[in-house]
Amino acid sequence: SLTILALGILAGIFFQAILGGITVLTGLNPLIVAAHFMVSIGLITVATVLLVKAQESSDKPVALQVAKPIAIGIRVHIVLALVVIAIGTLVTGSGPHAGDTNDIVRLGFDLRDITTAHAAMVWLFVGLTSGLLVALYATAAPKLITKQAWYVFGICIAQGFIGYTQFFTGLPWGLVALHVLGACLLWIFSVKFYLTRNTRG
Repeated sequence: SLTILALGILAGIFFQAILGGITVLTGLNPLIVAAHFMVSIGLITVATVLLVKAQESSDKPVALQVAKPIAIGIRVHIVLALVVIAIGTLVTGSGPHAGDTNDIVRLGFDLRDITTAHAAMVWLFVGLTSGLLVALYATAAPKLITKQAWYVFGICIAQGFIGYTQFFTGLPWGLVALHVLGACLLWIFSVKFYLTRNTRG
């Protein structure tokens, strides 16, 4: 399974190269750029799964480490994280940073409206993360999964601070780049949080 995951990453890199060429040929169309980023999120997912599986004791059976209602909440959590990131690409595609100073083509969304939608999803994500943390402590869940939940919560709060700061300061490109980095970190730890609901041994 580790070999398959590694080969999947390699295949994804080649696909990214092709999509990158299409991105340039389409004049950095924001939808193609967004797709390029979401494929990167897919690669990050496979790489994170590979790392977690490589660290597991493969000779032990997989067991659910949390109560079933919490496990359902964690499944919703990972889907919501992906929605937040996907809407975030639409926010970026509607903003001023196209990566090119000539003939900037942006998405047709009103920047304030799409940003509000993104922020609403983020607040929902923060609320769900907080609720899961409470549930994990209430059920005396293993420390490993609780720690992963705290990582997600901390990164999400930092992302919120960066997001609001960049919005109210006119979207400086440096903060936008930092926000994109934060999105990648948030996804990595969201995936790890999801995976730790099932561990070996």
